[in-house]
Amino acid sequence: MIKKLEYLQRMIPGASVEDILAEISYLELQDTENQLSEFIGLVKAGKKDCATDWLNAYLEQSEQLRHKDDISLEGLKTRIKMLEVQLSVMVNKIAELQHLAGEYRSMHWKEMNEVMGKLLSLRKEVLYLKMEKDGSFKEEYDAAEQDEKQYKNTPPPSEHSQRHKLNADENALLQKRYRQASKLCHPDLVAEELKSEAEHFFVALSKAYMANDLETVSHILTKLENGEVIFARASEVLSEYDMLRSTLNRLQSEVESRTTEFENLENSALIKTIRNIDQWDLYFSALRRRFKGEIVLLEKELEELM
Repeated sequence: MIKKLEYLQRMIPGASVEDILAEISYLELQDTENQLSEFIGLVKAGKKDCATDWLNAYLEQSEQLRHKDDISLEGLKTRIKMLEVQLSVMVNKIAELQHLAGEYRSMHWKEMNEVMGKLLSLRKEVLYLKMEKDGSFKEEYDAAEQDEKQYKNTPPPSEHSQRHKLNADENALLQKRYRQASKLCHPDLVAEELKSEAEHFFVALSKAYMANDLETVSHILTKLENGEVIFARASEVLSEYDMLRSTLNRLQSEVESRTTEFENLENSALIKTIRNIDQWDLYFSALRRRFKGEIVLLEKELEELM
């Protein structure tokens, strides 16, 4: 039918209404959905210019649709699957850095909490006595008081009390099983209508992962792999072009967002500090010795001021 319309587009300007009517009889039979009823009506009314304008607009829109269809539904699904893989990788990288940061915060609190509290308290006392003799120390004292107050009011890492102790092999297994499970239930990777349910499931998985709970992570993975819980991917359940295009755009945006989040986290001062630690036990031991040395100096200074 498009070829017939393209032929009419070329002939209408120089043809009579009678000639055009003879040509459109075929279109009336083919136009079962009445898409061309307006055009046919204009021709029958003798409005050649209006009919030409309508036909030009219709063929231009059809050309745009043909270009849109150049990317097939299968092609869109393939691109969506590729983005799902990219997003899954980025989500797991972020989770691993967050897990690493949680490990560090937990160990820092365990190893340094007591000595840090004592150090901050002594620093405040020393600066208080200095401020009494010299008002220029007030700003330093206020800062030290604020530091101590903030430290005392900061609760231990929420995951510290419930974090399981794992050896190297168990930790590697935890990482592997978390990655496998997150691919199957991450809310950003599943069909739109399953996102809410997947989110609740993924929260439970993430909490278990952050707590080093290998047993729970393994249990969740088993349920997902055995089909007890199924979260279909967007590319598996969507078929309409516009819905797939929307999913593609959403995933592209999410991949960009997650990539930025990962890069910011990877370049953060905390992660850079962690990356430079070869042996955590030695690191915290040295840090503790340094702080204790500062405590000795502060105690001596406090004694002299008193």
